[in-house]
Amino acid sequence: MSEIYIGENGNWYINGEDTGKPSRGREGLSAYEIAVSLGYQGTLTDWVNTLKGKEGKSAYELAVDLGYQGTIDDWISSLKGKDGLTPYTGDNGNWFIGNEDTGILADAEKAVEKKIVASTAIKEEGMIMDGKTASEAFNELKSMFLFKTISLGEYCIEPQQYTSISIPYTPPEGYSVVGFTLQLPPRYTAAVRYTGETFNGILFNCTQRSGTYGVNVMLILAKR
Repeated sequence: MSEIYIGENGNWYINGEDTGKPSRGREGLSAYEIAVSLGYQGTLTDWVNTLKGKEGKSAYELAVDLGYQGTIDDWISSLKGKDGLTPYTGDNGNWFIGNEDTGILADAEKAVEKKIVASTAIKEEGMIMDGKTASEAFNELKSMFLFKTISLGEYCIEPQQYTSISIPYTPPEGYSVVGFTLQLPPRYTAAVRYTGETFNGILFNCTQRSGTYGVNVMLILAKR
């Protein structure tokens, strides 16, 4: 491996041989020296003073130049804006600014319960939500539906085989089935539909093993 180092003369050495290449670059000219080389004839102090710009006018002096005729105290006072209006809670619980009612409740919890549901009508169900709070509208909507889980039985299906099902189901009085979700064993699949009276379809075992498994269905029932 080559030995590279800086010699006493400041040059790079490789394996004891002076390369003649200095390890440090030459120092560059200062800004003043560059100015002199470009023709500047003053001293360093003179040159430094030339770098200082003239003092500019104050904002007040510029304002006077533009036509302002008052004193500096008058000008400073003119920079202050008018006091703003502080919001306050009115007798109706809303925020007021000056004499103007913003219509916004100051109490955050009551604001959530404010009647925010409007122009929403579900005519098919005979329910009008206008004028109800969000909570009232949600609770009324939720009361229209019923969620229920029932069993479609237990099945033992051979690997890579299927079986047909036909399970009768009558919803509770006053309700109809508007949707359902099958709850199947792992790696089972199914094609099932509800005819209004019966769940018909097939269950398929995609695994390599047999076993007896229960099949459930979660129903979404709506009031008629």
